[in-house]
Amino acid sequence: MRYSYLLALFVLCVSYVSADWHDALWLGRGDVWRARFPVTVTNPGDGELDGQAVALTVGGEPGQAPLVGARAEALRVADSQGRQLLYALWTPDMDRQITTGAVPAGAVLSLPAVCGPATSTTYHVYFDNACAWGLADFFDKRPLTDTNGDFERGSGDTPAGWRRQMSGATHRLTWSTETPFSGTRCLKAEASSGAASVWFGFSRSDFTVVPGARCTIRVRVRGENVTGTAGWYVHVGDEKNLQRINRVEKAGDGTFGWKEMQITFTVPEGATRMATGSVLYGTGTAWYDAFSFESDRPVPMPSARAGAVERLELIEQGADAPWPAELRGRRSNWLRRAVASILPRYRVAECPWRYRLPIRVVNLRDTPATNLLAVADLASAARGIVAPEFRMTFNGETVETCRLGDRLLFSCSPSARSLSTYYLYVADTGKRPEPSAAAASTLGSDIPSDQILTTGSDATDAVAFAKLLVSPVNQVKNPSFEEGTEQSDGWSHSSEGKGVRFAIESPGGFGQRHARMAVDKSVTLAWRGWYQSVPIKAGHTYLYGAWLACEDLEGSAMLHAHLRNAQGQVTAGGFLGAGAGISGTAMWTPMFGTVTVPADASVFQLHLTMNAHGTLKHDGAFLAECLNATAGDPETPPMDPDELTVWPVDPVIKVFHETLPPAQPEASAIALARNEEEALQLALRAGRDIADLEIAVDPPKRRDGQTLDTFTIGWVGYVPIDHPTSYYSLTTPTWQLKHPTRAGSSDGWSGWWPDPIRPAARGALRANQTQAVWVSFKATATTKPGTYAGNVRILDADKRLVQRVPFTVTVWDFELPTESTCAAIYDIRLSPQWTADGSTAAQQRERLMRVMADKRVSPDDVGASPVFTRDEQGRITADFTAYDRAAQLYFDELKFRFSYTPGFFYLFGWEHPPKKVMGEAPYEGEHPYADADRTRLRAAYKETYQTCLRLYWDHVKAKGWADRLVLYISDEPFLTKKPIIDQMKALCDMIHEVDPQIPIYCSTWRHCPDWNGYLDVWGVGHYGCFPLDEMRARRAAGDRIWFTTDGQMCTDTPFCAVERLLPHYCFHFDAEAYEFWGVSWLTYDPWQFGWHRYIHQSSTPGEFYYVRYPNGDGYLLYPGAPVGSPDPVTTVRLEAARDGVEDYEYLKLLQRHAGNPQADALLKEFAALVEIPNAGGRFSTRILPDPSRLAALRLRAGALLEQLTAR
Repeated sequence: MRYSYLLALFVLCVSYVSADWHDALWLGRGDVWRARFPVTVTNPGDGELDGQAVALTVGGEPGQAPLVGARAEALRVADSQGRQLLYALWTPDMDRQITTGAVPAGAVLSLPAVCGPATSTTYHVYFDNACAWGLADFFDKRPLTDTNGDFERGSGDTPAGWRRQMSGATHRLTWSTETPFSGTRCLKAEASSGAASVWFGFSRSDFTVVPGARCTIRVRVRGENVTGTAGWYVHVGDEKNLQRINRVEKAGDGTFGWKEMQITFTVPEGATRMATGSVLYGTGTAWYDAFSFESDRPVPMPSARAGAVERLELIEQGADAPWPAELRGRRSNWLRRAVASILPRYRVAECPWRYRLPIRVVNLRDTPATNLLAVADLASAARGIVAPEFRMTFNGETVETCRLGDRLLFSCSPSARSLSTYYLYVADTGKRPEPSAAAASTLGSDIPSDQILTTGSDATDAVAFAKLLVSPVNQVKNPSFEEGTEQSDGWSHSSEGKGVRFAIESPGGFGQRHARMAVDKSVTLAWRGWYQSVPIKAGHTYLYGAWLACEDLEGSAMLHAHLRNAQGQVTAGGFLGAGAGISGTAMWTPMFGTVTVPADASVFQLHLTMNAHGTLKHDGAFLAECLNATAGDPETPPMDPDELTVWPVDPVIKVFHETLPPAQPEASAIALARNEEEALQLALRAGRDIADLEIAVDPPKRRDGQTLDTFTIGWVGYVPIDHPTSYYSLTTPTWQLKHPTRAGSSDGWSGWWPDPIRPAARGALRANQTQAVWVSFKATATTKPGTYAGNVRILDADKRLVQRVPFTVTVWDFELPTESTCAAIYDIRLSPQWTADGSTAAQQRERLMRVMADKRVSPDDVGASPVFTRDEQGRITADFTAYDRAAQLYFDELKFRFSYTPGFFYLFGWEHPPKKVMGEAPYEGEHPYADADRTRLRAAYKETYQTCLRLYWDHVKAKGWADRLVLYISDEPFLTKKPIIDQMKALCDMIHEVDPQIPIYCSTWRHCPDWNGYLDVWGVGHYGCFPLDEMRARRAAGDRIWFTTDGQMCTDTPFCAVERLLPHYCFHFDAEAYEFWGVSWLTYDPWQFGWHRYIHQSSTPGEFYYVRYPNGDGYLLYPGAPVGSPDPVTTVRLEAARDGVEDYEYLKLLQRHAGNPQADALLKEFAALVEIPNAGGRFSTRILPDPSRLAALRLRAGALLEQLTAR
């Protein structure tokens, strides 16, 4: 039997739970919550509460929250439906949130009240989980007893309860003491002369309002040299539309003293939320004070009362089991050295088992469980090992397992109220498979960069699965169709007829037989197939699946199932499916999924069906109740306490805390050309805690005494990742905790990941945890070639030598160009974290640009825009002062190759219509112009845009910059939608009417034939979504190709593969650049959280949702302030990007020697590293399964180029 292993399996199981005790709360890290208490929330009013804040004081009195001394990071809140809610812990004065450490008495626990009229609801607050990580998101509403409208209270530079919005170098916000209206404080906003008008200011959004209420806001405002609008705004709305009322009131312009403003409004029916704040839409300075809010309908004040603490007592089995002797890891270091010194030609054998993970199975019920299937995630176990081997034990005994793609299945029968710890041992077989292409790439949404990559897997153990198939865990009768004669026992099928045939035939995928269905082309399409119904239990979770194969199938087939109630009706959400689908002729393919049974379902009906023509075969049908076996952090065999091991690691490979030294470490040696930077990555591991170590470097020397003095030292930082990378979207209420609810789309896992390189010589080691250190060397155009020898000295706190690590640096006798040939473009986006050190946005931008220039990557644009103004006669003029100053820095000093034209000329994204330009709408009618002819732009719109573009284009041509500019027209347009197709063509025509030579760029990802001849520069996906033949055709037509790479450079993939390889893709597939949407886009402090916040987004007019972008997406630099650095901090990913750009120059140099057999052969070997299609950047172990190939090729290329080009 031959198998193709296309597996779409995601197991989102919940453990066997007792009553309503939730053990699958977010970020439990493999452990369970041992304590909780109920909170009764009461709504005394006649209106529904949808997230109004309600408070509990922490203390020991009746009704108070019994959390004194509890670990704040472990708090979680769930309602009776199992939804996890946001919460906030505040200091007693409500000025500061408590997110870490022990909870003090008197703290205030703020919860969202979600409760019907005149009713009560019950939440449970969980605590006491020693392994749980802290959350990144908290409830942002305080019980509003004080608006702090006089702005007297606060800390740092922010008044309590108020927050800054959209401030920066040209738009400054201050908690001021300058002549307040009353008291000692007020708010101040300043917008520089010539700055663009933006909606920046102080605001707060935690007001609750009552539908129908008559409300009044009063505030005092004064201004100085104001142009535009200085005043106050109010937004009133509901969950779906936050701006059902959108009012902006102007206090005045010019210079004026304190004025009282009054905004009165009636709350619309259904609206419950209000946001309000200051406005300075224009330039000048404004101050604000004496804010107040009144309503003629007081908001019902919910109450909350805590109940007694409940504790969970569990029988714990299997934990802390010793390593079996045959699975223990390494011999001690002294023994290896002794053996090597006596018998140097013999390698000292090392046990292949690198580490183990505790796999925990929880049964919280009062009765033992039997014949259950536990499911463990193997992605978190392999941890970058390309060809791993696994062995599971329980209490030292081996447990039979079945690998099913990235999941490991095993039978278990846990005791009542128990936590059973198994251990999964992981070995590296050392196999290095060739890269394999992606089997399929589909859109996760209409946003082109939101890809779901389905890749092949050869890691399904069919033999082990065959055992599970006939074991008691499988609840399907006759699962491999072996029983019965003409009709297979336990199964029924649709009616046969002319052209429709059902049969049980041989050979079988499992056993001797399989089920077969054939439908002729002449037959009308309908759903047909085999069926079996199995009783199931509400609230329990099941793994279901089957193996499918097909012959000449027209259409697609996947696995289907229905959940039905006692009356035979399909329940809400009861239509299930698993697998990516097969078509044509395909080998046996496993398709599996999971489901947690809703309360009204009692029957699982397996549908082996299709709605297609051709032949479909089924075998190995499966349904088993399952538990989620959660993995803890990896454990390694302990080292000797006095042992410290240091070894080199290829910089493209990320060093984890569990990374162990190889049996035979290589020498510490690097090589580089002149005008190149190269890193020596060292891994340090000790058998004891060492609180203070210093890395000292003796500058390497040539034999003639010449030294290599330009180097940096850095300690790699480790950041937490909560869940494997993907794009995740939700439409849950704002008060609900948001987290991924499905599997990731990467080869990563939840845990600690190396990323930032902290510029420091000192750091610490923890016992039995590996730490990476980088020493990066630079050679200039004048560096003398040769081999330099030096030492890394590891010193203790008293400067005593702990270990000496000799190394060499070889400088080849050729040089790379100062200006990079391959453009690697990364947008600069300044989040508030970048100016938290007090620097201005302009200062930080320049710092970022200089670091990027040093790393051979480029920003997206010059960072300034011309200022266009229209006079009273309608004439438009442009001021290029700021733009020219920025462009001279960008092009002339820093030598960046490309820039987008200013954002003023960017027109639309996704499914949105074009933006307004200087107040002119693109079409007649109201936004979003649903009935407009998208091919016909308004004449005034075109005239305005073209006048500005003509002024700009003539200016940059005169300056000599035009050939370095690209007009970015649209980001990820919905290229299957006709209105978008039409508007793109009209907009391109509008631009090309100014000058046909203006290059128009769009990140389409895929190909849109309608835009041939309109777009000049295509941003295409590098993993195969844009056909290679069409790329060639576009280039032949004179178009240019860039790779667009959003979502690819995530933190949680084991190698820095895509960052390093993208220039290789550019070289071999003739793309002149690649662009990534951010080098600095942050939604959290990246030193604390390695994932992104769910942000509110709209890709289609009128439709909003929350989306979380891939981990690390949008940034490859960290703010330096948290670690005491004035400059941005580089990362292992950015260093790989720089290495890739330098690799490109090696390829270009080799290309110059075309015809040389060695150069030609090397270029072919480099080309074999990259292929299209491929699995994408989030699967580094698949696109670069053997990083040593790349390293070896580079060394060979350097040695050859030295021979061919040395002076």
